[in-house]
Order: sequence, then C-alpha cells, then structure tokens
Amino acid sequence: MHDIGGMRSMVRVLCNQKEGLRVCHLNAQSLLPKIDEFRDVFEGSGVEVVCVSETWLSESINDNMCSLKGYQKPFRYDRANRGGGVAIFVRCDIQCKLRCSSEQGSEIEYLFIEIAGAQSKILVGSVYRPNNNINFLPLMTLLEVLTLSCPDILICGDFNSNLLTQNDLLDSLRTFSLHPVNSILPTHFSNTSSTLLDLFWVVTQSFQFRDFRNIDIEALEVNARNINWDTIFNLPSSDLQVDFLNKNVKRLYDNFVQVRSKVVEAANQPWLTLYIRSLMIKRDLAYKVWVRYRLLELRRTYCSLRNKVVTEIRNAKRRSFSNYISHSQGGRKLWASLRNFGLCKSKLCLSSEIDKNMLNERFVSSSVETSSASNSHYHEVAGPASIEPIAISGFGFSSVESADVVESILSIKSKAVGIDDIHPSFLKILLPILLPYLTNIFNFIIMSGHYPMQWKLAKILPIPKNSKGIEFRPIAILSFLSKVFERLIQKQLNNFLNANNLITPMQSGFRKKHSYITALINVIEDLRMSMDKDHVPFLVLIDF
Repeated sequence: MHDIGGMRSMVRVLCNQKEGLRVCHLNAQSLLPKIDEFRDVFEGSGVEVVCVSETWLSESINDNMCSLKGYQKPFRYDRANRGGGVAIFVRCDIQCKLRCSSEQGSEIEYLFIEIAGAQSKILVGSVYRPNNNINFLPLMTLLEVLTLSCPDILICGDFNSNLLTQNDLLDSLRTFSLHPVNSILPTHFSNTSSTLLDLFWVVTQSFQFRDFRNIDIEALEVNARNINWDTIFNLPSSDLQVDFLNKNVKRLYDNFVQVRSKVVEAANQPWLTLYIRSLMIKRDLAYKVWVRYRLLELRRTYCSLRNKVVTEIRNAKRRSFSNYISHSQGGRKLWASLRNFGLCKSKLCLSSEIDKNMLNERFVSSSVETSSASNSHYHEVAGPASIEPIAISGFGFSSVESADVVESILSIKSKAVGIDDIHPSFLKILLPILLPYLTNIFNFIIMSGHYPMQWKLAKILPIPKNSKGIEFRPIAILSFLSKVFERLIQKQLNNFLNANNLITPMQSGFRKKHSYITALINVIEDLRMSMDKDHVPFLVLIDF
C-alpha cells in the first residue's frame, strides 16, 4: 500500500467493467496503521471482494478496528506471532460463507470463501506464502478437494514465487485449469531486480468440440462397412429408414470423433512487442522513483516515457490493423480479423433470468397468429391486363440420381448440427458408403409422399434483437439431411418455374445471379424514368 494514488486509479478501472466479479488483492504489510487509507480507497468504490495478504493482525484486534463500511465482517486468519495473516472483505449485498482456512502454525496461510453467483458458485481464495522455500504440496492437496465441488475458482495473494523465472507453481496450478491473469509484467521492483510475486489465478474458460483431425479413417471405414445398411431397402416407411440411418451414423460418430476441450484464448495483441513491454517497465520504474523523491527532473523523465509508450502502442496498433485488414480477402476474413483483435461486439447471450417455457409459448403463439391472420385476410389480386394466361403442362416430382445427391450435399456449406446431433462433416466422410442408401431414402419419400417426422423437428435458438435482450427472433436449425432433400426438391421446382417462365423478371430474391443489387437497380431505374417523364415518384416500403 505504498502507492495510494495508483491504487485508486486501478480501482476506478476495475469498477468500470460491466460484467463479472470485481476482486482486488493487496499486500498490506500491516493493515491497521494504514486502515484510514485502506478505507478511503475501497469504501464506496464498487469493488465487491477485497483480499489482503500480510495483514499483521492479531486476536487482540477486533473486527470493528479494521472493518470497511458497506462490507461484511471480514473473514480473517491471524498468525499467532507477529506478521503474516490474510483477510477477505466482501460487500454486504453478496451472499457468501467461509469454506476453509489454514490451521495455526501452517506454513502457507490461506482463506477460501464461497460466493453464491447468478449461475454457479464461485470460490475465492486469499493466499500468503511467507518465503520461497515453503512447499506448495499442502495447498495442492487442498485444491484437489475444493475443485471437485466448485469449478469456478479465483485465487490471489503473495506466493513469493517469481513467475518470471520459476515455473513450478505455474505447472502445478495448471493441473487444476488455473492460469495466471498476468504472467509477463513484474509487480514488485527493487534497485537491482523486478519480480512477479503477487498473482491472480483463475479457471480459464474452455469449450468442447469434436476432433475431426484425428479420426482413424481406416478403422471408421471398416466399422461402417460391417453395418448391414441393406436393411434400409426392406423398411416399410421413411421414418424407419431415417431412424435406422441416424442411429448407426450416431454410433459411429460417437466412437470415432472424440470430444476435446480447448481453452478460450484472449484477444490477440500482436502489437504488444517486447520493446513496448520493456518501455512499460521503464515507465513504471520512473513513476515509482518520481513518487518517492518528487523532483521536477524525475517527473519529466516519467512523462517522457509515458508519452513514448502511448505513441508506440498507437503506432504499432495502426500498423497491425492496417496489415490485417489489407490482407483480409472478403468479408468473412475481414470480420474474423476484427474479432481476433477483440474489436467486435460480443455475441448477445440468452439470460438465465428469461423463462424458456414462456419464450417457447411466445414463439408458438406468434406463428399460429401469423398463420391464421394470413389465411383470414388473403384475397386474390388481379394481375396486369397485359399478361396473357400461359398453358402449362402438369408438374410432378421425379426420382433423384446419386449425382444429384452428391451435388446437393456438397453445395451446403453450413456446419450447423440439427436435433439429431450428427455433424455435416461426418456425413460427408461417410458419403461413399452411404450414397446409395441416402438416394433410396430420398426417392422413397418422393414416391410415398410421406416426410419423415425426425426431419420436421428443429433446434430453436432465441437470438436477442437488441442489447436489452427483451425481444427475440427464433432461429430454426434443421437436420442436415433434411436440408439436402430440400435442395433436391428446390432444384426440380426451379427448373419447372424457369422452363415455363413463371418467375417475373423483377424477382430478385432466391434466384441465381440475382441479389439486392439487381432489386436496387430496378427501383432506381423506375424512379429515374418517372422523373424523366415529369412524374412525382412515390415509394412505399413495407416490412411485414
């Protein structure tokens, strides 16, 4: 607690974050003599949890002497003899309880509290390791027990293990998926060295994915050919055929495409070079020297280094952004580059406070109301008198060939997984084996006129329309094979409509070589011609 002004600035930055738990740690080196400054920094600050190491408190000091206004009675571990000790201050409006604390005489001193979060419990620990020679084994043994009951963990404190030169603590805590928030910049400076002793450890977020890169293709092919797929030819309905196909493909999928976990990486910062990092260290050292001696020349040195760091970061960012954007061919790569820099807004997530059943009823009622409204208000509108009726031969769906099925499957670029939980990429791997059976199923549906019930089901994802998350739009994710069949039917319908000239030339949506650009050209041309004839153009745009 030597730099109170710097501490206030850091607390202000921390309290600007909109999400997550706001936790601070400080090494007090005797809290009681500095209690007034401690209260000045944190009371009314918005910090929810304050962890303190080296409190130097004793049993003779009651809680009121070191309390914080707006915070609960502190959780304390006081060393029996002078020095050491840890404490945790939690804001009054947060539900929490003490999980465990170190016993008197323990070499490593710690407190762990459990906080009731919105979605899950959070374990917060404050740790003090007095010197570098103390074994971490007791702490590791404790974490083995704690991580089983509480997956979300945050540990902070003075570990007296320089992370810049020692990796034993780093390797040990990684076994519990705990990673340091800062593993690069030092936190303690002396005349001869800089060290990283005060640390924050958090459970790094991860996600699960199917590993398609390490599939044993030969073993998969052997197992797939051992299945009696000819059973599909003898099943009397499309429902049974699709069910047989799905069950066997799903079994192969689970056996050969393993589920892996991957840590979510932080936004890329390629501009933060070693040279800039060294400048930042020099700037921080210059600031500490100036604060200590308060000489005008030292302030000029600090300000010069501060301005140089800002300028270097700005120029490095500009070069990095320009390089990435200039080499990003097409919109998809461009947005991927911007996301890589952390410049895009995060995806809006469905809040846990939203009642899913209510949302489902709203979606269903909206579709029913729309359907009934469109039917009740529909009436024929006479077309232009200049259009003559066309004699059209009858339309009927025809059977599909294997080449049509392959073309339809390869034309679908989406990797969305439907309610059958079968990945499109896996079906493409099995396509040489499954092709005749897929073709048979599609032709059976066309001949029988019965659409499989499994393909009528969809995953419904409620996507927020705005940041408030009040209004949602339902996105339906269908099974991949249902989309393949849809493409086959669409192709036959389009061929018939085009062959009989049933599509107006003004139709731009859902047509090849047409888009919003062709629609816009038509509208602008109509407006231009109207103005050339001295008419007053009047445009009505309606979104139903």
